[in-house]
Amino acid sequence: MNTSVENKPINSRCDLDLSHSMEFYEKYAGAIYGMIIRAVEDEIIAENILVKVFKNAFVDRNIETPKLNSEFTCISNHARKKSKETVRAIKIFKACNEGRECLPIPKQGMPV
Repeated sequence: MNTSVENKPINSRCDLDLSHSMEFYEKYAGAIYGMIIRAVEDEIIAENILVKVFKNAFVDRNIETPKLNSEFTCISNHARKKSKETVRAIKIFKACNEGRECLPIPKQGMPV
């Protein structure tokens, strides 16, 4: 049996249906925002990340995912990744402003 799921590469773009992007946003934005705000602990930053996540998903169509993930899993994984990157960047920025070394913080030191 040869289906499109079987032929989908292991890491491919999310197949997000643009026709229901607003419905999807209204249904899941709260959950995605909750995940983001717990990670970054700043409302303005969390709102900006949320906008970027949905823009990446439905406008740029630029989110990669392992095969067989649902749209929600695809977007929540992307939100988690963006949140971690932001937290890491904020830590580096704060270290530089405090006069400490401005070397990148190792990724393994990031909280989950």
